[in-house]
Amino acid sequence: MRISTRTSNRIQHRAGIAIVETAVLLLPLFIFTLFGVWELGRLLQTHQIVSNAAREGARQASTGQRTSTGSAALHPELPYNGNFEVQKSVENYLRNAGLSLNDPVTGNPIYTVRVQNVSKSLTSDYPVNTPPAADPVSSSVQDINNGADVLLVTVTYPYSMVKWSPGQFFVPTNRMITITTKWYSLKDIPIVVDTSIPAAPIP
Repeated sequence: MRISTRTSNRIQHRAGIAIVETAVLLLPLFIFTLFGVWELGRLLQTHQIVSNAAREGARQASTGQRTSTGSAALHPELPYNGNFEVQKSVENYLRNAGLSLNDPVTGNPIYTVRVQNVSKSLTSDYPVNTPPAADPVSSSVQDINNGADVLLVTVTYPYSMVKWSPGQFFVPTNRMITITTKWYSLKDIPIVVDTSIPAAPIP
């Protein structure tokens, strides 16, 4: 069975129209999916940055050689001023990773860092400075006999400051990334080194 040239052209024309119609219908869905993938990637990237920042702060806290308050009197055993060294290490990590730290309108910090010594029920918040009875990460507070102190560093960061897509299609505007890292104090845990010289082997 032979198909005339006119009929063949008509079939090709209809096929072309169907392809264009399909493309027009699928293009918005494709673009929407593409933006969703981008936004999810951005969310995961920011989540990892905040997580690493919290881990860095907790590592500094566990040494017993840093401050987490604004009062030098709460860290009497160290010659440091009370300058939120633990929280500043978190801030530096966020800044070096390219995240904005201040509200572009008010200039106020948009993130928070909470340092807790769970074993001693002490908490230090930044940028809110409500001094506790003692610095949660002070080596004079931490139990240096067995390293039993549980230290928590919690970092919160508003995702709205770094999101790429407009509106709330993929991530709500008020979404906060909150990461808590737990470390144990390792300050002055004794290390026993055998200094005796072994005897010569028996020939």
